Amino acid sequence: MLGYLKYMFQLLLMPSRGWEDISAESPVPEAMQSRGYYPLLALTAAAVFMQLLYDSELALSQVIQTVLAFLCSYFASIYVAHIALELWLPKYVDGELNMHKCSTLVVMTMGLMVVIRCVCYMLPSQLTPVKFLPLLVVVVLHRAAAYMCVKSDSVISYLLASAAVIVVMPLVLYYIMCLLLVG
Repeated sequence: MLGYLKYMFQLLLMPSRGWEDISAESPVPEAMQSRGYYPLLALTAAAVFMQLLYDSELALSQVIQTVLAFLCSYFASIYVAHIALELWLPKYVDGELNMHKCSTLVVMTMGLMVVIRCVCYMLPSQLTPVKFLPLLVVVVLHRAAAYMCVKSDSVISYLLASAAVIVVMPLVLYYIMCLLLVG
């Protein structure tokens, strides 16, 4: 998990350099998913309980429903993102899509989304700037264009497609799950 977190912090601080290091070291995406992404999901699910410290009117049942909505949406999102990007990205890259790189892109950027959710859960909900943190993932996705060998004339299309899948889809699934579970 420490290697996974190291890559994520590197991507947040210097996205281009982070993707270069990931490319050079070529970590196994399945290992990062099982040893990094899933434990991070569990840690973030535990962080939801921090909301009880900030909101005295919040019931434990509501927090548990939020945990379930978070886990279901982000667990499903990583698999849907794998499938969607494997279908959409081939038309944007030079040559054939490297599945290893595609899986690494999904695991790393979805992990960043989970870290952002963790930060959101640990802070009071009144902090408006926290709501804009997913834009950092869009920057990381943009810097991943070179890593993914995206054609120069397709960078904007790649960015829109990958941002829709990596940033927008988990948030939409999360809010749908919240509506279904919390009501």
